[in-house]
Amino acid sequence: MNKNTFKIIFVLIGAMVGAGLASGKEIFVFFSIYGNIGIIGAIFSSFLTSIIIYKTMKLVKHFKLDNYKDFTALITNKNTGISNKIFSNIVNIFLYFSFIIMISGFGAFFHQAFNINTIIPIIFLSFYCFYLFNSSVTAIVRLNFVLVPFLIFVILFYSFKHIYINYSLPNILPVNLFSLIISSILYSSYNSILLVPVVISLNKIATKLENKNIRIISLSCFIILSVLSISVMNLLFSLDDNLVTSLDMPILFAIKDMGTIHYFIYGFIILIAILTSAVSSGYSLVNIFKKNKNYRYISFIICLSSILFYKIDFSCLISNLYPILGVIGIIQILYLLLKKAPKTDIN
Repeated sequence: MNKNTFKIIFVLIGAMVGAGLASGKEIFVFFSIYGNIGIIGAIFSSFLTSIIIYKTMKLVKHFKLDNYKDFTALITNKNTGISNKIFSNIVNIFLYFSFIIMISGFGAFFHQAFNINTIIPIIFLSFYCFYLFNSSVTAIVRLNFVLVPFLIFVILFYSFKHIYINYSLPNILPVNLFSLIISSILYSSYNSILLVPVVISLNKIATKLENKNIRIISLSCFIILSVLSISVMNLLFSLDDNLVTSLDMPILFAIKDMGTIHYFIYGFIILIAILTSAVSSGYSLVNIFKKNKNYRYISFIICLSSILFYKIDFSCLISNLYPILGVIGIIQILYLLLKKAPKTDIN
């Protein structure tokens, strides 16, 4: 694998492993609430996500796509029309709210871990994102390239430190299995709304890849996302469901029993997850205005406005907004899967 392959893998994982996954809240809502059988849902969802990544990268490479508008026009076979506008507006809204959720999660972490007023860390992260958004995409790729491998290692380390999963999966009623499948699809579909713009924003790197590199990226994302999801589920199974429901950062609570040093190490991992995901979603949003002469002011307004939502409950956003966006994202998945990806390399 060449270096560009690793770069894209880590950027995509960094975008997906945000505060929701690393803290356990997101995985609980979509998978672990079903018990051990949720493992199957996590694997299925990761597989579907990897297909979305593969199809998107193939289209970006072949057609030299550099903006989401052209992408929607391609998959819907329409150069203009209301469907493109709807898709673009939905994605823009999702990216903005995803950015807000990560900013909110950053404040929620400091409040739960250190009882610090949420507004202080939120202001800090908002302005740091503004700085990164006005740097080159290379700076963002480099940030993920350094932080994401460490993030993956630590999550796996604490999961394998104690195994709580009973791998003899119990019988499950058909209605619960159906609900799990729907939940898995929703998880992939809302991830796709974020992932597609991220892939497009990496078009300068993606267009240089060969087909085998794209397959490696997709397979690697499937494996890493599956393993991370199961690892987080394992830690969640050490806690009572009622306790998980009441906490913004349930995994952090589980790690606390291992000792103070472990608590701070995993807390740092959650901060990394929040940072990489916030930067990915925020950059994908402001990248839409890259050619606008007022780009710097627009990016400043977006970052500044995120501070206004600091009182919004982090877990409430994940529990209610993500499933709704998942439903909307299904439309994009259907269009994407029905669009034939080119079979030959265009260099």
